[in-house]
Amino acid sequence: MPPCRDIVECEERIRCKEYEVAYIFLDHHTLLKGGITQRYIFGVGFSEEEFALMQNNILTHNHTGEYTNSFSLGDVAKAAEANLKEIRIAGKRFTYSLAPGDRGWPPPDAIRAKYREIEGDYGFYLHARIAFLGIASCEQIPPDAGSRFFNHLIWERLAREMGLRYLREPWPRRLTDSGMQRLKECI
Repeated sequence: MPPCRDIVECEERIRCKEYEVAYIFLDHHTLLKGGITQRYIFGVGFSEEEFALMQNNILTHNHTGEYTNSFSLGDVAKAAEANLKEIRIAGKRFTYSLAPGDRGWPPPDAIRAKYREIEGDYGFYLHARIAFLGIASCEQIPPDAGSRFFNHLIWERLAREMGLRYLREPWPRRLTDSGMQRLKECI
């Protein structure tokens, strides 16, 4: 298979895979290394050389499953450790992006602590459950995907509180006939 022309094309190739695959980019158009996988359903391991290549670059990878989770805590801690320009996830229904803000990445330990603080906030959890019930039918989210939606809300709040830039975009962006067909092929 020929190399991807850009980050979006690479994400299109991996978004429906049943195992995780990662790509490292210099920018959204310059692929540095692709096809990094051990064919694990949950996770991609990196060699020391690959981790060094990630420094100050962009990492994109897929998450498996019908209603894709946003970032894992390990994803974001690794992004901060590597000082990534951006970390991305391509899923069957959404593309997620997280990038440092004006102050850069907080230390990985600070990210872990803030994540656990938000995750343990019962009032926030109740708010998330109510929000989930309100949009589940609109976004055709399966009832058992509540924890994945909660995960998205945690990253949205954490990014706001820690000065990071977080984005969640539906895929395909416009549900044209061809986009709807691609979505059906994934699901």
